[in-house]
Amino acid sequence: IGKSILRLPLDARRKEIDSIPWVEEATVERTLPDRIRVELVERTPVAFLRTGNELQLVDPSGVILERPLEARFHFPVVSGFDDTAPLADRQARMALFVDFMKEIELAHAGAGEQVSEVDFSDAQDIRAMLAGLPGLEGLYPIWVHFGNSDFVNKYRLLAENIAQWRASAGRVESIDLRFSRQVVVNPERDPVPARPVEGAVRSSAAAGAHRSSSHRSN
Repeated sequence: IGKSILRLPLDARRKEIDSIPWVEEATVERTLPDRIRVELVERTPVAFLRTGNELQLVDPSGVILERPLEARFHFPVVSGFDDTAPLADRQARMALFVDFMKEIELAHAGAGEQVSEVDFSDAQDIRAMLAGLPGLEGLYPIWVHFGNSDFVNKYRLLAENIAQWRASAGRVESIDLRFSRQVVVNPERDPVPARPVEGAVRSSAAAGAHRSSSHRSN
């Protein structure tokens, strides 16, 4: 490299490497007599982030990553924030997303595969689009408000009762599980065909709710 490794500014080199978006952490060390040792920890994306008409990748710390041209990923979409949001806000939302995905998997193995999109327009409410719920396999997706806690019990309540709620309310547009001992079921007034899931992105759309019915939970 043309100079003594003792004169190389290791901190400066480490900061340069850390500035690469896909690098989560870098270690740069001297190895005498004449080598530099570099170790990298790469960021691991956990979701697509919808920003306008584009889909980027986002990791558990809220860091937004460009999609590699040749790589394919199979993640839910998160929406409701973008790269203009402060990093602390993105971190809080993605921490909640990771907790949600882990907890519904505890409630039912494979539940994470039912999630096509999570809307974070309200930072304290996981609003998730789910498809393939028990008793509704192959039917349209449903928006479900999970709030910000107790995801295991809320998912179990949903899975155990969704077929009954649909039988009572007809085609369901959304379900609100945020209230203690009460479930709000919003029927769809003017059903429209749901947008199919395409490629590696598990996303779809539903029409807005117009009326609701409440069910007490046991």
